Amino acid sequence: MVELRDDILDQINKLYFERLRVKSELDNLAIENRPKRFEKQLKLEELTAALDALTAGFYSQQLQLIAAQNNEMAKPGI
Repeated sequence: MVELRDDILDQINKLYFERLRVKSELDNLAIENRPKRFEKQLKLEELTAALDALTAGFYSQQLQLIAAQNNEMAKPGI
């Protein structure tokens, strides 16, 4: 049972860091490079879905929470 847990945690760790790499590549691509941007965006969504499957949606919930917090901080007067 412990081995299964460790395998799942290892898989989540690999997916997470692969997602970070793909996100960084996507952020650094020129806007004009539409085919490559589409490919990277699709891969990013695939990795996010895999993380969500392993975390019962927790990963995307946290991304949404962070995005909401960043939007609040970006409002004038705050």
